[in-house]
Amino acid sequence: NNSMSDKEKAYEYCKFLADKLDYDYSYSSRTGYDSLVTKKAVCQGYSSLYAYMLQLEGMDTRTITGESRDGLHEWIEVKVGNQLVYIDPTWFDSGEQNVYKDQWFWTTREYMELADNWRIFNA
Repeated sequence: NNSMSDKEKAYEYCKFLADKLDYDYSYSSRTGYDSLVTKKAVCQGYSSLYAYMLQLEGMDTRTITGESRDGLHEWIEVKVGNQLVYIDPTWFDSGEQNVYKDQWFWTTREYMELADNWRIFNA
C-alpha cells in the first residue's frame, strides 16, 4: 500500500513472517528460500527473507551478524534518512499467532546492545 510509511510497511511484513514461520529447532532452514518452502526458519532465514522483502519495497536494509546471550545471531539494519534502526524479526515472533514482541521492532543500536537479550555487533 503506497499510503503506508516505510515503518508501517516494515511492521506489516514483520507480522506476516511471525505469523507464517515457526522457529526451526532442527536448525536446517537457514535461507529465505528454505523458510518459504518449509515455513520454518532460524535467525538467518528470518533475517534474509525479511531484508529481501524490505528491499523490494525500496528500503535500504542489510542483515547484521553478531552474538547474543544465546550465541550467534542475525538481525536487520534499516537506513531511514540519516538514521539507522534495527529490527529482529526472529525475536519479534512470539511463537503465537497475532502476538508480537514489539520491543524488537524499529529500535536503536543502544537498545539492541543493552537489552535483556543483548547483542554484540560484528559488523
